[in-house]
Amino acid sequence: MKQLLYILLSFLFISTLSCGNNALDAAQNPLPYFDVNAWMQDQVELLEQMELQKRTLWNSKNIKDTVFSPDWEKELQDFLQLPISESSWKNDFILVAQTDPRKMLPTEISTFQSRTKRNKLREFSITYRDKKVLSLDLKFNQETWLKRRDVNLKFVSGQGYEIRGVQKTRFFPEESFSIAGTFVSTANLFKALLGV
Repeated sequence: MKQLLYILLSFLFISTLSCGNNALDAAQNPLPYFDVNAWMQDQVELLEQMELQKRTLWNSKNIKDTVFSPDWEKELQDFLQLPISESSWKNDFILVAQTDPRKMLPTEISTFQSRTKRNKLREFSITYRDKKVLSLDLKFNQETWLKRRDVNLKFVSGQGYEIRGVQKTRFFPEESFSIAGTFVSTANLFKALLGV
């Protein structure tokens, strides 16, 4: 009888431990993997029919430009080379905030943070509207003994992108930069240029 009780208690103890670990792993990153790089590649294909109005600001120097037939691969290279793979999604990032799905809001936001400081991508957010990805927000930080660089990237599907950053190098003044791009259909661009 004692043996049966020991076996039963040890089984209960082991099952409690294994359930606890699975619950912890699920709580760390409960969302299914989202292939950010494939989504960005799809966005590039959708943009083939669009033009780009671009504004660049570097240490208060403002440059405005309209790019006809942009090379989207080159224009969006920072977004197309994101260090988010399926293994890093599971192992390197943890879900830190999420819109409560019970509130039935049309827009949901999930925010992830890096588990280590070695990862240059410190945080990213994915905004969903009607269960489809609407935008990405990414925060990068790179720091060495010589310089510190903080860069924020934002991409909104069908609307535009923004890259903002600050760089501080020892013995030199701080530099800031901003690049904002707005996607414009070719037909709307010609109407705007002609004043129609």
